[in-house]
Amino acid sequence: NAVLLHTIRGLFDLLKRNVVTNIGGMYAQRDETRDMLIEQHRTLYQAIIEGRAEDARTLSNRHIDYVQEVLAEVQQQARREERALRRGVSSTR
Repeated sequence: NAVLLHTIRGLFDLLKRNVVTNIGGMYAQRDETRDMLIEQHRTLYQAIIEGRAEDARTLSNRHIDYVQEVLAEVQQQARREERALRRGVSSTR
């Protein structure tokens, strides 16, 4: 179905841009993030290749938890910076 294919391609492009944006923010938030993500992906891949389903499930859950934790920090930092900017702007009026 051409419509479905077009929709999926559009969603994939959106997802890809979102991932790139989030990774950039995560790398800026914590110095160890890049190495941590690489290690998490490596160990998850190894568990999958070796057929260790339960280990893969556990590792993928830990990975998702880590990503959510760092993204929450990024969002919290952005909110703090926005508040600081508003205070700075409002105090100069």
